[in-house]
Amino acid sequence: LAMVSSPTYKPRLLTGSERKKHYVELLLDPRIPFLNRTIGAYYAPGSTFKTLQGLVGLAEGVVTPSTTFSCNGAFYGCGRPMRCLDPGVWALKGAITHSCNTYFAHVMQRVINNPIYPDVDSSLNHWAKYMNAFGLGKKLGVDLPSEKAGRIPTAATYNKIYGDGRWNFCTFRSVSIGQGEVETTPLQVANEMAYLANKGWYITPHVVDSIEGGDKFGLLANFKEKHTAVNISDSIFEAVHDGMQGVMESGTGRRAKVPGIEVCGKTGTVENSYRGVKQKDHAFFSAFAPRRNPRIAIAVICENAGFGATSAAPIASLMIEKYLKDSIEGKERKDLVERISSMNLIPPRLVQALRTHDSTMHRRDSAYLIAKGYIKIARDTIGLEEEDETEGLDKLKAAGKNKMPSPDSTVIKPGAILPDNRRSQADTAKNTEN
Repeated sequence: LAMVSSPTYKPRLLTGSERKKHYVELLLDPRIPFLNRTIGAYYAPGSTFKTLQGLVGLAEGVVTPSTTFSCNGAFYGCGRPMRCLDPGVWALKGAITHSCNTYFAHVMQRVINNPIYPDVDSSLNHWAKYMNAFGLGKKLGVDLPSEKAGRIPTAATYNKIYGDGRWNFCTFRSVSIGQGEVETTPLQVANEMAYLANKGWYITPHVVDSIEGGDKFGLLANFKEKHTAVNISDSIFEAVHDGMQGVMESGTGRRAKVPGIEVCGKTGTVENSYRGVKQKDHAFFSAFAPRRNPRIAIAVICENAGFGATSAAPIASLMIEKYLKDSIEGKERKDLVERISSMNLIPPRLVQALRTHDSTMHRRDSAYLIAKGYIKIARDTIGLEEEDETEGLDKLKAAGKNKMPSPDSTVIKPGAILPDNRRSQADTAKNTEN
């Protein structure tokens, strides 16, 4: 496993005589550099999730690869339309290639309303079992601390929100396109690609490949086991692969093609908000390559960067090329490297937050910030243990006779560009996806 989480920090800042000062600065940085976003941040998977919806629909027999649905620019099956940007009449391959919201809303609606299940509670829970088998809604068990489980909704989720028997598919239709109450970590999405590439199994992602002197205590045994929780035929996977290859050849990811390599990919554009205010969409892209005998599975998310095809997909395509070919070849591809390297993806909200942060750090010392509760809040946000509590007390003592202000009744938490964990019921119905 290789992973990158940005922004990061230089480990040397946490050594030497200036360690305390740097620790406080990093802890209060609104970009949250201590947070490993690959395993510790939740994101709606967006359209990358449609590959799994297609898999479930085919496995359940509610659609075939040739089943078609007509899209007139929105899904109208629940009254209020759910917008779609690529109208047409699509079977599975075209629906994945062109990321048709209407198609996958129909597919999940058929899964949930499948008459073989006695009620909607049973069908949704059965759907959730598929997603758990794909590695979602649970911790994968990676050999790193602070991994999050993500979230896959079940009947209990909606019974708690709306009450028993007071919800149906239309309540959570946005889940069909990877929005709403479904949340994943980037690592889970990359692992999803490995599952698709392997046609039904995955090995728990891990950083440690081997232990010098041998694995005497069997610490790595769990990372060699294949996970195959459900039996889905290869032909079903091939049908989904057809659509994913179409994404790269003629669909939303065509500008990120890797010369000479058959890539199966899926773009995603993910709606999100910060304190109730809609932000620019997250850009998502996931893929595996090559299609035959795959060697790499990858997921890239660029927070608040807009369409997945404009930032996340080109980044992933360059990484795939570098991994498989050991170099980036051709002027056009090298120019792409320069263009991506020079992109400024920091959203305006964070730019303003950084300015405010810098101003605060110049005006106030660390003892003030401890007294105000900011450091504790920052720790809570990223899940750090309070290992430096003694240092915080030392700072307070060092403040001496300086009068420390009493904590505010309301403290604003440091901003992280993460999807809201608490969505209003109305958010479920208004999500859109490309």
